[in-house]
This record gives sequence, structure tokens and C-alpha cells, in this order.
Amino acid sequence: MASGHLHHEIIVFSMAPRVQHLQTLSTHHSRTPWCLVFDPTEDLILYSGGLDGIVCKWNFESGECLKTLKTGVASPVNSITFLPSIPHHMLVAKDHWLSLVSSGSLDVVWQVSTGNPVCRVRLVLSHPHGDKILTAVANEPPKEQTPFAFSLRTPSLRS
Repeated sequence: MASGHLHHEIIVFSMAPRVQHLQTLSTHHSRTPWCLVFDPTEDLILYSGGLDGIVCKWNFESGECLKTLKTGVASPVNSITFLPSIPHHMLVAKDHWLSLVSSGSLDVVWQVSTGNPVCRVRLVLSHPHGDKILTAVANEPPKEQTPFAFSLRTPSLRS
């Protein structure tokens, strides 16, 4: 288990056989780590998305930040999820963009947009089989606009 804290740290715990503090990561985030996800294929790797718009890849045993992805505008990384159907890739939700990112290099592979900067992607979850994703989008567009006129772009995460 891991949790982000207002003082810009990530605390990693073991849950078996009892709760035990494993590591405190002094983050590379200038604001609070907002979302955390463990890598499903690498035991010691954790990813954090911050309110500062940065995604960090961590070795939580050594406490080392292995790589960072600066996502352009300093608006929050709202959610990160791995896709079982696309190994070594994760979806990152930020602003009105949903980005497919390589978990090894933190390179952006592609992005889709809600088509309206007002409609922000707040959450992305993958089905355990990886064949479906669930997104939560905040703010309704004006009635005259289609809410999700998706557009595709590569390779940057700028808004």
C-alpha cells in the first residue's frame, strides 16, 4: 500500500503479515502526489502523478526516482491505470486528455481528448481483462456541443 501526503512525500507500507512502514519517498513533485499505482509487472516499481502535472517512476525499495515525465502545463495528473491487454503501458488522465504512456520510458504513445477543454478526465480505470476502460469526466459541455468528439494526437502531453 502507498499513500501520498501534503508534505510531498509518498509512504509505502507492507500489509502482510501486519502493517509495516517500508519506505518514505521524498518526491520530485513540487505539489502533493495525487495518484499512485504499483507496476503490475515489476515488483519494486511505483508511479506517482502529482498536482504539479508530473508523473514519476520510483524504485520504492531504494527510494530512487528513476524517471519523470513533465506533462506540460502544471495542472494535476488525476489518475493512472495499467492496461492488462497492453503490457508495459499505462493510461494517464490529465486535463481533457487521456494518454497512453510506455511505463518503461515514460514516452507518450498516443492521446485522445474529450474535444472540449471544459470536460476534464478525472478518473481512468481498466477492466481486469484490459478490454474496457472506465473514465469519469467532469463538467458538462454546452448543450449544443457533443460531449466527446474525441481527437487523437501524439506524442506530447501539453494541454
